Amino acid sequence: MAGDDNTPPKPHTPNEKPFGITNIKTYIPLVLDLNELNYDSWSELFTLYCNSFGVLNIIEGTSSSDDRATEEWSKLDSLVKLWIFGTISKPLLQRVLKKKVTAHDVWKNLKAIFHDNKTARAMQLDTELRTIELGSLSITDYCHKISRMADLLANIDSPVDEKNLVTYAINGLSDKYEGVAGIIRHRDPPPTFAQTQSMLLLEESRLARKSNRQSARDSSMSSVFIATNNNSRTNTNGPDLCRNFQRGSCTYGERCKFAHSNPNGARNGNSNTRGSNVQWSNTTGRALQGPGHRITIVPTRPNTLTYAPEPGTAANPRANTVGSRGVLGPAPGQAHVVQPTGPTNSHAPAVFGPSGLW
Repeated sequence: MAGDDNTPPKPHTPNEKPFGITNIKTYIPLVLDLNELNYDSWSELFTLYCNSFGVLNIIEGTSSSDDRATEEWSKLDSLVKLWIFGTISKPLLQRVLKKKVTAHDVWKNLKAIFHDNKTARAMQLDTELRTIELGSLSITDYCHKISRMADLLANIDSPVDEKNLVTYAINGLSDKYEGVAGIIRHRDPPPTFAQTQSMLLLEESRLARKSNRQSARDSSMSSVFIATNNNSRTNTNGPDLCRNFQRGSCTYGERCKFAHSNPNGARNGNSNTRGSNVQWSNTTGRALQGPGHRITIVPTRPNTLTYAPEPGTAANPRANTVGSRGVLGPAPGQAHVVQPTGPTNSHAPAVFGPSGLW
């Protein structure tokens, strides 16, 4: 029947799915940035999510005029603009944030920003990649820098062939990688960039171990050299110390061929720091060394020396005069000694004998 064709259309169901997103960065982790030149990656990821949530027509500008007049479309358009603003850098946000523009207008503006002067940017990046050098970078940082520059060129429709990428990488190496660079150049077929990076990392590790062994060897040799120099200085400071002197006495005195030094390094007799005990020699006319002093007494001869006779005996006919070798004291059994005759010398040094001072 004709009346059966007048079935009312199904009511339009609003698209509520996009409004369930609370944080767009959970779905689009990339941040669009001029310094990264990552527009192609960002736009591809953003387009996928817009399509899955049913709002692809919003950014493509394919909505009908009737749809754009509805309140629902206006809400969706505002929501998509918030997604865009939440996934771009602050400098870009300042450039595209304007009044009374749609999400499609913002989308077109961003594309124009990244594709303007594309050729000039590609030439600049290609020149930097061809002249890149390792310098003070590690192999990991060096290869990451090359990969990033290759990605930037790919983002502006100027991809780099992997063979050329390997060539640029080995051309920028320092001289210490010359061996492994020659191996990479002559491999057939040429290695991929990932294989090249692996070979360079192994060579970097080998060179680091070699450098550590050399440093340890140099440090050991330096220690031996310092010890040898210290021993040489010790041996050239003078004669060895006298062991008898170290024990408290040395019968050789000044004639000893070994050094008589106190703990402070001074010659014995120049320091008075360890008391006043002295060991005397009553036969040689010199004092033996004590813990803190060394006093030398020089024997002298008196002008005239006479011995008194014992009672009932004749006077001793021998007299000691100047110029003869005197006897340093009375003979055993003599009662006393008569003082020397002749002129008195008040400055004559004292004479020590077996019995004491004359």
